[in-house]
Amino acid sequence: MKSKILSLMLLCATAATQAAVVDIVWSDDTRFLHSADIPAGKILEVCGRLPAGISVAWSFTSSAPVESNVHYHEGKQVTYPARHAAAVALQDKLELKLEQEYCWMWSNKTQQTVQVGVQLEKVKN
Repeated sequence: MKSKILSLMLLCATAATQAAVVDIVWSDDTRFLHSADIPAGKILEVCGRLPAGISVAWSFTSSAPVESNVHYHEGKQVTYPARHAAAVALQDKLELKLEQEYCWMWSNKTQQTVQVGVQLEKVKN
């Protein structure tokens, strides 16, 4: 019994130290909405494969300032089409030049849990 409890505690501790990564699932193929709590010192990422030649209008609001960026990976190299200083709300538009797996990321560098609401919308150029 003790070993089962210890295993469960280790599993929970491992999950708590990992970043929250959410797959983008578009409603009616144009919009994605998500809200989440980001624990102190953690991040939230929403990621999805997107084609070149479209734009994504995106915004967020949060209960405390969070840093944000949009990035994608090419091997070990990370490219940042957008980076933003800590804010409690932001609107931006990203024109996609390449087909990639894009990730929108928010970093909570505060000492408290932060609530974040995210909206992405595909827009034709």
